[in-house]
Amino acid sequence: MTSKQKTLFNKLSGSITKEQSIDFGFEFALDLNFTKEVLALLKNEKEIFNFIWILRSLTDKELNRIRGIFDFVFSALKKNAKNDGILRNGVALLTFIKIPSAKLTEVYDLCFSFLRDKKRAIAVKVFSIEVCYNIAEPFPELLEELALQIEENLMVQGDISPGIYSRGNRYLKKINQRLHK
Repeated sequence: MTSKQKTLFNKLSGSITKEQSIDFGFEFALDLNFTKEVLALLKNEKEIFNFIWILRSLTDKELNRIRGIFDFVFSALKKNAKNDGILRNGVALLTFIKIPSAKLTEVYDLCFSFLRDKKRAIAVKVFSIEVCYNIAEPFPELLEELALQIEENLMVQGDISPGIYSRGNRYLKKINQRLHK
């Protein structure tokens, strides 16, 4: 680790600014070894939250160059189910990260459970709609199941949440087009 990278890493356990997040993202994009080192050193929920938040500043190409990124994000989602920040940013990352085919069912089930949970944060549900759709698209039976769940979310939260309203309706339209080709 360079001295700049050590300084950045030491900031992970505290609050970081958007500028620091961008600096981190820049370092991750340039030096995959640094990213690998950071992944191995993360210990607590705050560091994991900051790391996942930083990853959101990377492009999908940059994200998918990081070896083990899917395993890290998916593990963080399962281990930190009560941390809405980790869930929000982690599920958002799953919309860009290549999900291994062996894990598609597990990811779909997790994100679908977020859609069904009435106490889940709106942003987690909004990103879960997209992840579930991306996985379900080739499977009409899953699309039908997803459409029903989106409709339920629209009935319960569509009037109070612009995110649920817009994303839910957009994906319902895509589902209907896909099912009625």
